[in-house]
Amino acid sequence: MKTRPGWVCPPNSQKTFIWRWGVLGRLGAEGKPHGCNAHAHKNEKEIPMNRDEAMRFLEENHRGVLCVLRKDGAPHLSPVLYALMDGKIRVSCTWDRVKTKLLRRDPRASLCVILEKFFEAYLSVEGTVRLIEDPDGRENLALYQAVNGGPPEGLDEYLTAMKEDKRLVFEMSVNRIHPVHD
Repeated sequence: MKTRPGWVCPPNSQKTFIWRWGVLGRLGAEGKPHGCNAHAHKNEKEIPMNRDEAMRFLEENHRGVLCVLRKDGAPHLSPVLYALMDGKIRVSCTWDRVKTKLLRRDPRASLCVILEKFFEAYLSVEGTVRLIEDPDGRENLALYQAVNGGPPEGLDEYLTAMKEDKRLVFEMSVNRIHPVHD
């Protein structure tokens, strides 16, 4: 069955995608969107997550696009892997990257968290970033384990590579989350 922009797909059409306001959304067996309900459909109210649901979403997902600001205010975007650790977002990077240099000047950042299946649920997070030096690689190791569920094979080689790359960790506060209701 074909769908039209803004129409809700019939039940049991889990693999059917619809279009609304330039966003693709996947529908489940109940004819409702998967994920955060951020993709409202015709005759449905847009119902964003509450903060607890949003924090759970951030914990369960690890892909995003980090946005930092250039000196002229233009955005600089980078795809990143991240982990939510102790209520803060952590990202690995090196000192010589553009985003690190920009964050040293202006610590404000945004992260758009996306799912592996791109056009499903998403969240945008705003916060400030603290740069954490990691001379022995242990901060990056903790981040690796949070993202991958365990230590890397060849732990000694991993730690050596972190030191040689002069890696650091960005720790971003979670000041604001979109779309979230209180």
